[in-house]
Amino acid sequence: MIGKNNLLLMVVAGAALAGIIVPYCLADEHNEREGLEHRRDDDDRLERMVDQVDRMADLCFDKSRIAMIAIGGLKDEVKRDGDAIAADLEVQLKKVETQGLRNAIHLMLKDMYKARGKNDLVLRHLRELVRENDAAIQRQDDEEDEDDNESDEDDK
Repeated sequence: MIGKNNLLLMVVAGAALAGIIVPYCLADEHNEREGLEHRRDDDDRLERMVDQVDRMADLCFDKSRIAMIAIGGLKDEVKRDGDAIAADLEVQLKKVETQGLRNAIHLMLKDMYKARGKNDLVLRHLRELVRENDAAIQRQDDEEDEDDNESDEDDK
């Protein structure tokens, strides 16, 4: 069964391609006489459109990249003052659990606070980055040690 997201993507891609393919396929005699150069232009345009749809599909189904774009969008998409943006990002930081996304939010907040001369908040976010990533590294090391121990037990 096709999921709603896949169906929507197929409809959008189909509509985009229809805008290129249908006129291309229904070219009248006049376009035929314009020769190879015209067809090359159409082929190039069609190829660019297909490439764009492919890139959009790759992006739309890449959760990490979409989340990063959304984090940047919280800062840039709607004109707001810096305090409102920082407050919004601080709220998101409390909700987000994925370390890579937390890192992105911390770094964005650090840069915003640095630009505003709020050095205490710059240092707080840098310290949190160190602490959180150290904990993530330790968890990863512990998991690798557990995997090694399980592998050693299997070998016995």
